[in-house]
Amino acid sequence: AYDFSLNGMLSVAYWQTLFFQSGNLRYYVMTIVGFTVLMVGYPLLSKAGIFIPADWSNIHFYEWLLSGLMIASVLAAATARSGLVAIISLGVLGYSIALIYLLFSAPDLAITQILVETLTVILVALVLIKLPAVPRKPAPIGRARNIVIAVSAGLMVTLTLFAALTVPFDPFMVDYFSENSYVIAHGRNIVNVILVDFRALDTLGEITVLAVAGVGIFALIKLHKAVKVEKEAGK
Repeated sequence: AYDFSLNGMLSVAYWQTLFFQSGNLRYYVMTIVGFTVLMVGYPLLSKAGIFIPADWSNIHFYEWLLSGLMIASVLAAATARSGLVAIISLGVLGYSIALIYLLFSAPDLAITQILVETLTVILVALVLIKLPAVPRKPAPIGRARNIVIAVSAGLMVTLTLFAALTVPFDPFMVDYFSENSYVIAHGRNIVNVILVDFRALDTLGEITVLAVAGVGIFALIKLHKAVKVEKEAGK
């Protein structure tokens, strides 16, 4: 009985490894996103329900324009026939998010987003240029599965944000920073005081990201120049 149980456990472990560790990056992303949708979506729908705001009048026209640009970039990336067009479309999406950060008085996040997005687009574009051209012709079943998972993830995030709007606003943090920025940190600019004093470690992390992005861009530029010089010398 012991040997039978042990062999059964090994068989299950072998099947589980083949099922979850296929070596396909797309499958890994699909599994992570699908599992997240189930774990967050089920309690959200069963406990909080679906809430859609009734008043949309406080949204400015430029916010609608940015939202439309983001939707268009996502659709362009999803329907692109080349990887280069897809990554450029995702770059437009990232820059649109940076503009949203800027509109809502978060310039530090906007700068970080722009630099990281620029580095990501450059890196992925360079990789795609070097890779062999492979036609993107997914099977109809696989394409439908990807669409369902992607749309479900988007709906889950949207409904989660809508559910957060039902929570009463607590002005405690706003009042705390307004009252203590000058008293404790001796600064009149509340935003700067929050960045430098109250959340200094978070700002240090953002500075680190900016530094890494800058070093990466500098390395790419130097590498491109070095390759160009080698090619000219070879001629």
